[in-house]
Amino acid sequence: MTQEVFIKAMRETRFFDAEFKMKAWLFRVTSNLCFNIVRDRKRRGGILDSMQKAHATDPGQFQKLFKDERQKQLLLNMEKLNDKHREILYMRYYSDLSYAEIATALDVKLGTVMSRLSRAKTRLLEVLGHSGVEFE
Repeated sequence: MTQEVFIKAMRETRFFDAEFKMKAWLFRVTSNLCFNIVRDRKRRGGILDSMQKAHATDPGQFQKLFKDERQKQLLLNMEKLNDKHREILYMRYYSDLSYAEIATALDVKLGTVMSRLSRAKTRLLEVLGHSGVEFE
């Protein structure tokens, strides 16, 4: 607010005139800016309240939106993995296959599924870095 008043003062052409009532002008400009800030906060508060009410009435809509966005980011990052890692992650987390079902589908041992899945998750976390996308 102080900066705004200072900017307005610098733009005021009469500011350094002898007859100009500087104190009254500064008081009026400062008080008007304060009133504007309070009024704007009330408006924004009303908007936020209405958004919270909408969220409270249908939280599933917001959750679905965030889940879809997370899933999109995850799939984009999975494209950076090699075929074996991408395949096992799809089978486990998108097809929801058990370890035994994956072992049968890939014709490998159960231990191989577990170690490959562990390496795939580790590699995916490296690719994701600190993006905050969760996959479990």
